[in-house]
Amino acid sequence: MLAVPHLIESKGSIVNVSSILSKRGCARLLSYTMSKGAIDQFTRSVALDIAPKQVRVNSVNPGTIETNILSTVGIDVKEVMKEEAETQPFGRGGQPQEVASAIAFLASDEASFITGETLVIDGARIVSSKMSYSFLQ
Repeated sequence: MLAVPHLIESKGSIVNVSSILSKRGCARLLSYTMSKGAIDQFTRSVALDIAPKQVRVNSVNPGTIETNILSTVGIDVKEVMKEEAETQPFGRGGQPQEVASAIAFLASDEASFITGETLVIDGARIVSSKMSYSFLQ
C-alpha cells in the first residue's frame, strides 16, 4: 500500500505471480496452493480497491516453468522437465521468458483495460487430464 501513491501518480500497474495450483488442489502442497489462492484473491480485491485511481492489478499463473525453484528442495529440475515433456499438451514445460513476456504485457499500456485478471501460462496443462506431479510422490 506504500507504493499506491506513486502508482496513482504514474498510472502504474501491479502484476503478481501466482501458480496454476491456485486453481487446482495438489496433494502434499497445502500451504503452497493456499498461498497462491490467496494471491489470486488479493489480486482481485486490490484491483477493485484501486481501479477508480486508474491503477491495474493482475496476476500470472504459471504452470511448470524451468527454473531452479525445485532444486532448492532437492528435486532434479531436468527430470521434472522430462516428465513435463511426456504429460504436457505442448510436449514440454515452460521457459522463464514465456512468463516474463506475459508480465511485460500486463504491465504495459497494451493491457490498459485489463485488471483483476489471473492469466494462466501453462501450455494447456490445467485443462489437460494429465495433471500429476510424480516428483512429489
